[in-house]
Amino acid sequence: MPAGPVQVSLLEGELGLARRIEPRTELGLGGTALLLADFARFYGNVRASAVIWGSLAADADTELHVAIEALRYQTVISSIADEYLGLGHVSFGATRVLARDGAMSWGAGTRAVLPTAIGLHANEHPLALDLIGLLEWQSHPAVRVHAHAGALGSIGVGGGVAAPRGAIGVGLGAAWRPLGWLALVLDAGASFGRTAALDHLALVPALRLGLGEVGFELGAMFPVAGRERALAAAVLRVTWAPARPDPI
Repeated sequence: MPAGPVQVSLLEGELGLARRIEPRTELGLGGTALLLADFARFYGNVRASAVIWGSLAADADTELHVAIEALRYQTVISSIADEYLGLGHVSFGATRVLARDGAMSWGAGTRAVLPTAIGLHANEHPLALDLIGLLEWQSHPAVRVHAHAGALGSIGVGGGVAAPRGAIGVGLGAAWRPLGWLALVLDAGASFGRTAALDHLALVPALRLGLGEVGFELGAMFPVAGRERALAAAVLRVTWAPARPDPI
């Protein structure tokens, strides 16, 4: 069963996306999508990607993880249309359990996003990093609460303008597991300072299934306020992990 915050993001390379705290070794395949529309300015942006995810439990408290956007399709609808098909972003990082106290765990995570989508950016390529504090609480045998807060930054490398950006992100959510193989998740998240005082405030529901060593997550993000113009982002993940008792 997938665990922790829903793994869907508006940013490139899953920048600023919080993860579960407890380490796990797993391999995942799936896809992501984003739909952005600004009808008043006759602008649209549609993105779909095939992604490979992997993680390694280096020890009882440390997880290393990587995400490879193996194939990315993006089309821009405006007065000047554009399309891209090719390799997307590659990100890697780690999470670490810092403390455990009964039903509560604290941790931290970081992620770097590499400028691997060479044909996507004309003159500058984004290099980004985040640092996030994580909290999980087993409030009930069938309910697990998760929260996070952190900072992220990016800068353009290459011949163009560096255009450094930074933001603060926070999130709160819970997973309810009414059946051993089924969990329902609802998260809320917000970002501040990257494009405006409030980049976005979003609701993030998801459906999770755990069938033996195979887990499924189908989630979506719906911004309800803020400057970012995305209508929705979505993720479908199918993961395999060695059998072990996992939290929801």
